[in-house]
Amino acid sequence: MVRITFFLLSIFSLPIAVQAQPSPHHSDVAEYGFHGAVRTVTQHRFYGDSVLLKDSANIMIRAGRGYEYKRVYHFNPKGTIDSVVTHYPYISPVSKEVVPIVNFMVYTKDQSGYNTGFKFYTGNKELHDDGELEWKDSLHYVQRNYQFTVEGKKRTLVEETKFTLTPSFRELSYEVKTFGILNSKELSHYIVKNSIDSNGFLAKKRVEYLGNDPGWDETIYRINQVDRHGNPAETVMKGPYTNYIKGFILSEYTYYDEK
Repeated sequence: MVRITFFLLSIFSLPIAVQAQPSPHHSDVAEYGFHGAVRTVTQHRFYGDSVLLKDSANIMIRAGRGYEYKRVYHFNPKGTIDSVVTHYPYISPVSKEVVPIVNFMVYTKDQSGYNTGFKFYTGNKELHDDGELEWKDSLHYVQRNYQFTVEGKKRTLVEETKFTLTPSFRELSYEVKTFGILNSKELSHYIVKNSIDSNGFLAKKRVEYLGNDPGWDETIYRINQVDRHGNPAETVMKGPYTNYIKGFILSEYTYYDEK
């Protein structure tokens, strides 16, 4: 699964040498923790205290603190992710109107159908970022994200993420390093550790910040509602010690074995 990063505004084919491939039993549907023959997943994500609204394009927006996005994941029948489309409802500070911003992430594959990389396009279909995947073994892989300079001529590494999966191919942890696009200086370094419950759902996420600004943060995930296949339909994100609600996620699914 390709991590949609800060450098990618939250979310491409380049030939690369791959030392290993994922297990034939691996799928991105499983890595995300979804169940069934998932075709698409549509998520509306909200942060902080929220009021649900809709703009003229029927895109969910929110009033209050933080930000929100609508993200649609597309999986092929093998459970491999093909693309991600993200809608950002930007509120103009001048007109106060909602201006939808749409970004596209498209995955590239080798002859065996495994994802080898991705390309990230802005709403005007310009290439903004790209990246590559390198599997070390069936449970470990590295994702490298690149950006282009203003001139569009130099391709620079801006983020490297090392993933570790559980034996059932669920995302267990990942280590992230980010770099400056102009000088390649390390900007941040942190490790994310996931706790998975008996149903394969994300129960807790702990972020440990390293380097010059150490610290940590935790998010508790509480599933309030599931769909008919047992996939989370409503998830609340809470802080570790208080009843503070960090946000919530509303999810909708389509399946290959259903019309």
